[in-house]
Amino acid sequence: FRPVCLTSCVALCAISGYELWSYQQQTQHRLMQLAATTAIHTRAAVAFGDRKAATETLHALRLDEGVLAAGIYDAAGGLFVSYARADDATERDAATRGTPRADRPAAPDGSGDIGLWATEFSATWPIILDKVMIGKVIIDADLRPMWTDLLARYRGEFPELAAELERRLRGELPAEFAATAKAHISRLQAEG
Repeated sequence: FRPVCLTSCVALCAISGYELWSYQQQTQHRLMQLAATTAIHTRAAVAFGDRKAATETLHALRLDEGVLAAGIYDAAGGLFVSYARADDATERDAATRGTPRADRPAAPDGSGDIGLWATEFSATWPIILDKVMIGKVIIDADLRPMWTDLLARYRGEFPELAAELERRLRGELPAEFAATAKAHISRLQAEG
């Protein structure tokens, strides 16, 4: 019985880990495509200094519920235009809400990595005109919907394990912890 149980647990962890990694990669890829598409659609607006057109393009990002904020920066790194989700309730203070975190340099190819337990991701893509970078797009996205979806799927397949995971994520001890600890302490004290 024990080897089968251990093998099942190892297989479950491997499958769950792969699913998490795969889902994160898909989310990251989708956000990078969104940044690249936004860069293409704002190229003319940046080239001609048309803030109104660039703002209209950024405001289309409201259709993606995961987008918290986005900004278009000129070649010198100055903010050209920005967009913020009206209900952006992240830890950002009022002064920075709606301004993407441009202080994080982008990788040369515009890619980035999502940490294993990340709740936000910043996608950066250059705006190129005639092989010259004339600006960049930065999109800050909320990954919490990804986690909510993964947990809901996990809960549907493994309700007991999901309940245990949720309890641990809330930082709660098992219901029987106090009684077990008290019994263990009493036994140790009796053994002297």
